[in-house]
Amino acid sequence: CTPDLLSRKEDELSNRKAVLSQIDRPIRFGYRVSQTLGLRKNFRMRVLLYHGIGAEDFENFSKQLDLLEQTWKFISPEDFESYLDGTLRLDQDSLLLTFDDGFKSQREVAERVLNARGMSAIFFIITEYAKLGSGSDWRGFISKYVWPGREQASIPDHWQNMDLDDLNFLIETGHTIGSHSARHERLSKVQSSALFENIVHAGDELELLVGQPV
Repeated sequence: CTPDLLSRKEDELSNRKAVLSQIDRPIRFGYRVSQTLGLRKNFRMRVLLYHGIGAEDFENFSKQLDLLEQTWKFISPEDFESYLDGTLRLDQDSLLLTFDDGFKSQREVAERVLNARGMSAIFFIITEYAKLGSGSDWRGFISKYVWPGREQASIPDHWQNMDLDDLNFLIETGHTIGSHSARHERLSKVQSSALFENIVHAGDELELLVGQPV
């Protein structure tokens, strides 16, 4: 590919992007107007999943929420359940916020970001991880089950497990706890006899831990 040909191709690509941008703007404007006026009835429902968010990324996380709130509505886990059983009709495109694994930073995210915005989320907890006590080898648990083979020295501090106090805080401030299996093993790889433990028993154990249905 000669320099001249490469330059022409780059110019063509740039022109195409400019054209698409001009087309996209009125489409997005029309979409927002129809949404505001209630002319659009078939609204979308999506689930937005996060894992560990370090304190240094809280500001970026807040900016993501700000951006999403321009065109989406964050709904509570209770409203999501009502949507699934058909008793709630969406009035705009909606998002359910969820967090996986039960990392310590997720309590901080709830406390410092979500609660101030009046947002609630579902936190899917690895049962055996939540039961680890203080001083436990939580990094060893991560490298064995959550991220198999990962060097423990590379596992960030904010991936430490939430304990019962953290889970109770989430519940008391309006969030929902869900089960994320017993140890985060890949269920397609475990013996069929272990599926009951990872799905049903793990949920039962988590209910006993937090004292309410999950």
